[in-house]
Amino acid sequence: MQSIQRRSVLSACCHEPVYLVLTFYETLKRVVGLVQAFFLTMAQALLNISINPSLRLYHRSEVNEKALENRPGCPVAKFPVPSGLVPWETIFLGYLENRSLYVDPTVLQNQGKGADPYQPNGIKDPAIKARLDRLGVKLDSTGYPRNPYGRTGMQGLGLLFQYGPNFAVDPVVFRCVGGHLELLCIQRKDTKEWALPGGFVDGTDQSILDACKRELREETSLSNVAFETVYKGPAVDSRWTDHSWIETTACTGVVSNSVEPRAGDDAAKAQFQEVTSKLLGSLYGGHGAFVRKSLHHILDKGGPELASLTDAYKNDLKKM
Repeated sequence: MQSIQRRSVLSACCHEPVYLVLTFYETLKRVVGLVQAFFLTMAQALLNISINPSLRLYHRSEVNEKALENRPGCPVAKFPVPSGLVPWETIFLGYLENRSLYVDPTVLQNQGKGADPYQPNGIKDPAIKARLDRLGVKLDSTGYPRNPYGRTGMQGLGLLFQYGPNFAVDPVVFRCVGGHLELLCIQRKDTKEWALPGGFVDGTDQSILDACKRELREETSLSNVAFETVYKGPAVDSRWTDHSWIETTACTGVVSNSVEPRAGDDAAKAQFQEVTSKLLGSLYGGHGAFVRKSLHHILDKGGPELASLTDAYKNDLKKM
């Protein structure tokens, strides 16, 4: 199935002078937007202003650089958005007219089977409207939910199944081996990056914790983990669009050092890896932020599973 592409805002015009004026106007808007973006980017470089790539915790108007990146394998590139123009409160001339539009074929193929029906001219589907209303998500002037964390360079569903927030879970599982702390990681099949196990909440889950346990079991075969919630909020990801984004719950737990995972579902590999700054910085999306939050939680709480860790080593972990 072909990707949905943007259609030109200009239609054929009978009168050439009018057509030329409209063409000039559209071109001028695009040039002004690009010039504005260029000078803002240069100013940020001179002032050394940038968004922290790891985003230990997310702020309402702050979007991780990952959300502005082009998704590997996606045939449509995002319209460039300098970090200073991410917040909707800033003026970005020509942005709405020039941002990309994409709905992945897998989303279209799953319409009515978990995915929202594509809405080409604003949200008209009563069920989608009712869901967004229950979640307190308002529609903007274009008739779509607006990503509350800022611009992404793309409109439409992209690779996500639902307009508005798509709810996910991220299990953060540790074990102690030889006086060192290890993190359970999976290698994603889609991007090949190392990541936390996890996925989207579905209709079979009775609770967020149930979803966390199900995803952990499906991707790593592990079960019977005593989870505690350490984070609820946005999970910034290159799949984000202006109309669809991901909200996650990160849950953490510590397991026996004899536990060994087995990859399944969306995971190409599953294994424990020693917790290092390099590992946290290389994890998919904003997963490093969830691990840091979980580290502080389990170290502050303590417990017999962590008895082999020295105080000096624990302090080093907290500094990551």
